[in-house]
Amino acid sequence: MSEQTSDYYEFGRFRVKSDERVLKRGEDLVPLTPKAFDILLTLLENDGRIVSTQDVKLPADGESATVKVRFTANEAGARVFSFKIPTQTGEQVTQNNARDALIQINDRA
Repeated sequence: MSEQTSDYYEFGRFRVKSDERVLKRGEDLVPLTPKAFDILLTLLENDGRIVSTQDVKLPADGESATVKVRFTANEAGARVFSFKIPTQTGEQVTQNNARDALIQINDRA
């Protein structure tokens, strides 16, 4: 769990300064790409909570499939959504079973 003050988050030996877009471990700067920083900040702001889950049926022949995902966001802002499927019997490559997507939710007003 993270602790937030007005201008930074702390967890373990790490400190995230959101206004400066900096991650430090102790006094050492931890280099992050802009996308990685956005994902980290979004996870900290939302405490990693699950928004929703959805069961999907994948083709039995191993072909790829497109799945539409629908959800309603409670507030505007950047959000990270993780999409995961369980490892299939006999599957040798599992690194492609999960994807994270950073999505900007805009206010509809």
